[in-house]
Amino acid sequence: MREEVLDAADTERAALRPLRWASLLAANAAAFHGSLRAHLSRALGVSLRQVGRTWQQRRAALEGAHLDVAFACAGLLSRRAGASLVPLAAIVPEDERDAVFRSPARSRFASVAELEAARLAVNDMESLSGWDAPRARFAAEARPRFARLVLTGSHQRSLAALLAGRADVAAIDAMVLAAERRRRPELSTELRVLERSGPLPSPAIAAARALPAATRDAIRQALLTLHETQPGRDLLAAGGVSRFEPAGAAHLAAARALRQRARGVRLSSTSAAIEAAPSSQDALP
Repeated sequence: MREEVLDAADTERAALRPLRWASLLAANAAAFHGSLRAHLSRALGVSLRQVGRTWQQRRAALEGAHLDVAFACAGLLSRRAGASLVPLAAIVPEDERDAVFRSPARSRFASVAELEAARLAVNDMESLSGWDAPRARFAAEARPRFARLVLTGSHQRSLAALLAGRADVAAIDAMVLAAERRRRPELSTELRVLERSGPLPSPAIAAARALPAATRDAIRQALLTLHETQPGRDLLAAGGVSRFEPAGAAHLAAARALRQRARGVRLSSTSAAIEAAPSSQDALP
């Protein structure tokens, strides 16, 4: 029987099975995430298969190292990716990427200094913009800053809580807010900016360390050159993104440093002041 010897090219071709992909970013940019997945499929010549319909299912896949490619917030990647994922490229937003402290335009709270009696809407207690950034902002203060925390499950639900009067203020990811304003321009007059956090590490695309290095390099190259063609620029613009830039360990280290500054900071006076939202993160279509 003839012994078959596989060369390096054969090994790479064998690795081109369908790749498991998930986006763990806001559902209001799902069309952009889908277009990006399709672009990578074409560039690699291999299918990227969506894993998980709900955010919780996708998060479980991330935590269980069941993803080949993940598009996620730097905070979540820095907490959950561990040694299984390698950050490849991070988005460069068209506008600054930060957390925006917002209140309804009709609110009696006109500044961050007036929020002792306010209800703060929090999307998730592992969110960089919605949880770590607010805690880091008040790290130097000895007293809790808010009367109550309202856990919403997503930035979009935090916006809904503000507009419905169930919360008084929220730290909203600027990119999520920009996407929502593109769909609902009236938000510009319905919400008031109290303060901006300053730049935060951007969401990044990471690949499984177990993938062949050539596959990871191909994904990185497809992302870093996307802005060089008009169709690529159009795809990026639909998501409020100007381009991708290289991302590595330092990108996730910045998210960890912010979380370290926030460690131990209590935003409300008692744990009993935390309200759960009636429902969880939206499923992608």
